[in-house]
Amino acid sequence: MADPIPVPTVAPAPTVSTVPIPTANTVYGATNIAQAATSPVMAPNPALDEYNAFLNTPDMIAARNSVSTIQNAINSEKQGLRNTTTGLEYQNDASGGTTGASINLIGRQVGRASELSSNRQAALGEQFSAASNYLQSLESTKREQYQIVQAEKQRIQAINAQTGGQAGILPTDTYEVAVQKAYKWQKKQDKKAEKKAKEQSDDDRKKALKSEIAKLGGSSKTKKGGTLSLKELEKEYNRLSGEAYKKSQIKTGDGGKSKNTAITALLTKAANMANGDTFIKNNAALYGLKESDLTPYTSKPNWGDGYRSAPAQSTEATGEVRKIMDALGVDAATAQKMILEEAANG
Repeated sequence: MADPIPVPTVAPAPTVSTVPIPTANTVYGATNIAQAATSPVMAPNPALDEYNAFLNTPDMIAARNSVSTIQNAINSEKQGLRNTTTGLEYQNDASGGTTGASINLIGRQVGRASELSSNRQAALGEQFSAASNYLQSLESTKREQYQIVQAEKQRIQAINAQTGGQAGILPTDTYEVAVQKAYKWQKKQDKKAEKKAKEQSDDDRKKALKSEIAKLGGSSKTKKGGTLSLKELEKEYNRLSGEAYKKSQIKTGDGGKSKNTAITALLTKAANMANGDTFIKNNAALYGLKESDLTPYTSKPNWGDGYRSAPAQSTEATGEVRKIMDALGVDAATAQKMILEEAANG
């Protein structure tokens, strides 16, 4: 016969306790006010909490408990000796000597009890000394560890302050991790600074090119009215400079006069620019020259002094002087110098 099916047990319904909602009367009641006035609760102090955590680790608590246990054993042993001695002396006094216990016997019993207790106290004292020394040593180690942690925190906080708190450094980071984050952040800042400097340099370059293009009669605007990009400005300037040179270039087969004229024109142009050496390097070909053609001139100290434009003459330039000025963008004094040099070479 099959076993009967057991009746399933139903778990008891859980007990739900209602927590009263705090009200102004309970929060500001007399009990709370009295407690706040006599025994106020200290505000949270993370630094103090961390210090207490170092001095209340499981090994510290165990060491304190060991010292306390041994001290209690010493106190108990002393109290036991006092109870034994008092009991023996009281027994003799109360009996009036009828117990047959002589004073000498009681004295020997008291002495024996004191001797045994002293031995036990001595053993406990040695244990107490060892436990106390261990506790002091452990406390000293914990304080040193706390100081090390605090010193590292200060170093991390200093690094975080240097980055303005923008490097993502966390209080839980190690010093090495904080340094790595600060380094990555600084590299990003350096790249931003380089980009900004390049943009500023490009802006300055655009302004200079616009000015030069305007002098050559060109435009820095696109067909739709926008501004040409830096590369487009450079291309337009090179085009206009090339056309200006071609207009002023003397026919070949003239005994090298055209080359000398081109050298003088390029040096004069470069001498009046802040980045003259770079201008020569980038534009020598437009003047039908090689960079090596200019080296004998630019290798001399302060080479630009001999080609830099002099103050404009009061009289208006005309004829060949004006032609050279318009074609090469130089002033009258430089144009006159070029004509004289060409005549001397002829």
